Amino acid sequence: MTYNHTMINLLKKCDVILIKSFSNLNYLSGYANADAVILIFSDKNYYLTDARYTEEAAEFLRNFEIIDTRRDLFGAMNAVLHSRRVKSIGIENDLPMDFFTELNNKVKAEFIDISEDIRRIRTIKTPEQVELIKKAQTITDKSFDEVLPLIKEGMTERQLCLTLENLLYYNGADGLAFKSIVAFGEHTSRPHALVTDKKLENSSIIKLDFGAMFKGYCSDMTRTVFFGKPTTEQAEIYNAVKEAQQLALDNIYPGMSCKAAYAVANGYFARRGLDGYFIHSLGHGLGTDVHEAPALSPRSEDFLTENMVVSVEPGLYFPGRFGIRIEDIILFHKSSIENLTKSQKEMIIL
Repeated sequence: MTYNHTMINLLKKCDVILIKSFSNLNYLSGYANADAVILIFSDKNYYLTDARYTEEAAEFLRNFEIIDTRRDLFGAMNAVLHSRRVKSIGIENDLPMDFFTELNNKVKAEFIDISEDIRRIRTIKTPEQVELIKKAQTITDKSFDEVLPLIKEGMTERQLCLTLENLLYYNGADGLAFKSIVAFGEHTSRPHALVTDKKLENSSIIKLDFGAMFKGYCSDMTRTVFFGKPTTEQAEIYNAVKEAQQLALDNIYPGMSCKAAYAVANGYFARRGLDGYFIHSLGHGLGTDVHEAPALSPRSEDFLTENMVVSVEPGLYFPGRFGIRIEDIILFHKSSIENLTKSQKEMIIL
C-alpha cells in the first residue's frame, strides 16, 4: 500500500517498524495470518512468514519482499535487521509477552512504542478500504432483509443467530465481523447480550447487532424490531432512539470533536429525562477491527475527519425490561458525511 504522511513521519522516529498484530498486518499489507511479521523501512517493506503461506502471500501482496522464515522467524528477522544496521525499532505495545521477550533477548536495538501512531493512521481509510467496508455493509443489509421473513414464534436466540450468520456467509461474507448479538424480550436491556436458548414469544422485542467481514474489513449494524405490537412505552422509546440518531446524523460533520458528536445525542436524551439510560458511547471507528479508534465518547480527545468510517448507535436500556438500539455506519467526506447503511429504520412489526 502507499503510506500516508503520518506513516512517513513515523519512520523518522525509528529505523524500522515491526508489525505483528493480526489487524495491523491486514491494514498495512492487505494480507494477514497469525504466523507473520512485517518490517517497514522508509525504502522497502518485508513480509516474513513460513512456507505454508508464501504462495498465497505472493498472490495478494504488493510492494513487499516475501521472506520464507523456514520456521525460524527470529533468525530471519535478525538477518534483515542486521543487514540494514537497525538501531531502533518501532513496536506495538500489545505484542505477546513471549514474542517480546525473545525479541528483546535476540535483537540488540532500542524499542520505541508506536502504538498510538498506528492507531491514528488506521483511523483514515484509503478509497480501496472504503470500498471493502461498503461491500461488507451491503452484505449485512441484504442479510437483514432476508432474515426477517424467517423469524418465527418459538425459535431460540441461538437458532435465529445461526440463521442470520448463515445468511451473511451465503451473501458473500468471508467471516463475521464479530460474534453476533441476538436478544429477545428482557435480554434486549443488555447492550452486549450473550446468545441463549430463550424462545421467541409473541409481543417481544428482538435486537440484532451483527456484521459481515469482507476481505478483512468489517461492517456493523443494529436493528431493533417488534414481534407483535409494541406497548405504548416501547414505541415511544423506539422513536426517541431513532430521533436521537437522526439528530446526530444531521449534525455530525468533518472537523467535529468526538465528544461534541456524543453530546448531540446525549443532549437530546437529557432533554427528555432519558440520558441515564444511555450507557455507552455514541459510536466507534471500524475497519479491520469492528471496534477501533476513534471513540465517539464524552472522554475522547479525537476529532472526526475525512475518510474516517464510524458507527452512530444511540441506545436506551431499562434493566430487566427492554432496550432499544439503532446503529448505522457513516463515511466522512471532505465537507459531508455518507450513510453506508441502507436498512430501514421505520418501526418494523413482524
